Amino acid sequence: MSIKKRYIALLVAAGVGVGWLTLGGSAAVMHYTSDTEFCVSCHSMEIPYKEYQGSVHFSNAKGIRAECSDCHIPQEPMDYLITKIRASKDIYHEFVTGKIDTPEKYEAHRKDMAETVWAQFRENDSATCRSCHDFDAMEEFEQSRDAAKMHEYAKANDQTCIDCHKGVAHFAPEAELDSKAFETLMSFTTKTAANAKVVYPVTTINMGEMGTINPTTKLEVMSAEGDNRTVKLNAFQMKGAEQVLYMGEGQRAIVATLTEQGQQALEAGEFEADVYGNEWRA
Repeated sequence: MSIKKRYIALLVAAGVGVGWLTLGGSAAVMHYTSDTEFCVSCHSMEIPYKEYQGSVHFSNAKGIRAECSDCHIPQEPMDYLITKIRASKDIYHEFVTGKIDTPEKYEAHRKDMAETVWAQFRENDSATCRSCHDFDAMEEFEQSRDAAKMHEYAKANDQTCIDCHKGVAHFAPEAELDSKAFETLMSFTTKTAANAKVVYPVTTINMGEMGTINPTTKLEVMSAEGDNRTVKLNAFQMKGAEQVLYMGEGQRAIVATLTEQGQQALEAGEFEADVYGNEWRA
């Protein structure tokens, strides 16, 4: 009977030992894979790492640095575990699919990646942000008026950090603008009458070595042959800024920009001073 007890005791001790080794090993792996050096060791992390190096979270007057794990890994046990499991897909894409292994691929997926992270921050109420930043610890009189106002608004309306603070460590994706209005405007250009006496360009006109004409500038049609028109631009030039043509005397709306050759090709009158002493000519 005593022999059986010894075996049981040995088995229990072995189980405890294996358990501690497994637990300790897992903890060591978890800790190692949370290190910034490990995070940026992947080729695909070169772009976000460079962006991070240019942020206030990497270097600042206080000498405080937020590491990758400080922002991307919540410390609550369950959230921590879920985040580590979720991160395994990044290793898969790094070594198997090469999903973001070029700058072009990275930019193509930047929006999706950013929105995924933003959603995770909203789900946990920006837990990693709050591990360093606390509304109650803020000295609002040291903040700008707008910042203090928005922090008060955030507290009163249960907003979370990521609602406002996007792109603080990595570049935010470029916003996709609605192009319907522009496309509608462009469609009208096909309806311009062949005998139109006045036209307004919807895009910048390149005059080659002469310069450029800005969109919506009024142009008088002198002659037309098919889709090609010879036009006349009536504008004003101010002495000292001859490379720029303005909509009117004293009106600083720029209608065209000229090169040296463009300035020499102008048909212009004499400069005359206005009531403010600026000299203009048409």
